Amino acid sequence: MLNWLLFGVPLGHNRAGPSFADEWPPQGKVSFQVYAVGAFYNPSGPSVVIMGQQS
Repeated sequence: MLNWLLFGVPLGHNRAGPSFADEWPPQGKVSFQVYAVGAFYNPSGPSVVIMGQQS
């Protein structure tokens, strides 16, 4: 089982950014929860924190 925490996934972007593509599990059964929205800000705008689990 793999647990991960992603920071800085831009809102309103349809394309997967480098950090998203590199860290998001590409296969397997994935469940995720949006843990916080707009809690972090970067030059790209508001971001979400995604906390998930792959089993």
